[in-house]
Amino acid sequence: MRTFEVTRRWRYEDDHGRNAESVILVDGQKIGGVYQGIYNPAQTVRWGTDDGGKRGLNWISYGPRGLSCGHRTRELAERAQVRQYAANPDLYDRYFAQERAEREAEAVLAVLARDHTVRLEG
Repeated sequence: MRTFEVTRRWRYEDDHGRNAESVILVDGQKIGGVYQGIYNPAQTVRWGTDDGGKRGLNWISYGPRGLSCGHRTRELAERAQVRQYAANPDLYDRYFAQERAEREAEAVLAVLARDHTVRLEG
């Protein structure tokens, strides 16, 4: 059985308040995040899953489970994403590795476009 190290970090370095948006990390890799919302989008506009059932001010998470809404605490919202990740970690590891590779390729192309004029022949 595989074990995971699950941690949280603040999404924005200058915002560490108790209601600040956070990022969920598994073994140091980002798998999703959590934020507090003033309404439950799953109940209001049918976005996401109403996992927690809470109306009004609630915690919402995103990641392997998709948009998971209506949680009473940050920890419950995080748990929904981690549980989904743990059900098939290899699948999500491959997905997140591909996502990182695409971002890195886009960054390289942006630098090349900024620093060089690329001439394509053919």
